[in-house]
Amino acid sequence: MNGKLHTGFADSFFVFITNKWVALIIGGLLLLLVARLYKRLSRITILIFITALITVLITDAIVCRVIKNLIARPRPPYDSIPVRLLISTTNSPSMPSAHVSDSFALFTFAYTIYRKWALILLIFAVLVSYSRVYVGVHYPSDIIAGALIGSLFGFLTAVLLKTTIKDKI
Repeated sequence: MNGKLHTGFADSFFVFITNKWVALIIGGLLLLLVARLYKRLSRITILIFITALITVLITDAIVCRVIKNLIARPRPPYDSIPVRLLISTTNSPSMPSAHVSDSFALFTFAYTIYRKWALILLIFAVLVSYSRVYVGVHYPSDIIAGALIGSLFGFLTAVLLKTTIKDKI
């Protein structure tokens, strides 16, 4: 995934997609699009959007500050693995991928609330996931762990929100 399938366009595309701020903006815009496709925008939509943002922030904090430090797995460039590194990286632990956990938390949250329209966010989460290996900063197992953790947080938060506001969604 990291060594042989590189092109100039793909390199530029995945470097762009893997940027956390770009991902946050695109993810937020896609969530608003999903809400709009589902039904008209309302105060409940704003509550859902804020809850989704809080879900991503909490997921990111737990992954980055707790789980990564417990596992403490080095990133591929620091683990004597030959890797084609397309972006600069920190020496922070690799497992699990916070980018992926955040993307899957957003997708799973939206899917639990909106169902089929949220599949747009799945495409985005998969692109972010692939980008992390493509640019050389994660192992595939980091991606799987991030997707599972993010999905768990997204699902739990959505269920909590749905039980709190009941029939308004």
